[in-house]
Amino acid sequence: MPIKKLLARKPAGISLKYLAPALCWGLFILIGTVLPGSDVPKVLRNMNDKIIHATIYFVAFTLIYLAFIRYSFVNPISREFVWFIVLVCIAFGGMLELVQHYVVPSRTGDWMDFLANTCGSLIGVLGMRVLHRLKA
Repeated sequence: MPIKKLLARKPAGISLKYLAPALCWGLFILIGTVLPGSDVPKVLRNMNDKIIHATIYFVAFTLIYLAFIRYSFVNPISREFVWFIVLVCIAFGGMLELVQHYVVPSRTGDWMDFLANTCGSLIGVLGMRVLHRLKA
């Protein structure tokens, strides 16, 4: 399905007020990605890196998804659009791993971080399915 057609299927009336939390979260991820490794808070350095990555991208997927259902579980979106959101999260995570590897001093991109980002997005899909079933 062409991207243009897929995007045309999004719910009408999406506004910045619904997207603002997701955009702020994306900015938080971006800032965290470009910080030198020595500036990462010590509490985060002591935690499992992959769990942090998965959690961050679970939240990213969830906030984008909630924006497009306008925080109402009676407004489901198409399966294709859900997978488009997953692809956006995966692409964002991949791009930031490349930025870390090639641009940010003292940081390196990591395929396992990318995999953890992807897993977090996919767990978000499962989480939203469960919430829809509970709300139905």
